[in-house]
Amino acid sequence: MQFQRGFYHSKVILIDDIMCDIGTANFDKRSCFLNSEMNCIVYDRTFIKDVEKELAVDLAESKPLNGDALSNMDVVRSAKESLASILSPFL
Repeated sequence: MQFQRGFYHSKVILIDDIMCDIGTANFDKRSCFLNSEMNCIVYDRTFIKDVEKELAVDLAESKPLNGDALSNMDVVRSAKESLASILSPFL
């Protein structure tokens, strides 16, 4: 899905309505050791239901992203992504 209202940087994992992992960390060394990012694991069912509702709103404001859209990237975007991949070790 592609979010339509700007940049989406959420990190949420919901497991069977009993556990929610939510926070800022990616699963990489930079997030955990350099940027001191962290996630919380929550077992509170009321909180989990609230997160599910917010995710449903976000998904409603997204559109499916298919292979055609990915293969038709413009040249400027491809150049930006190439530059970003070169610079990523320094970020």
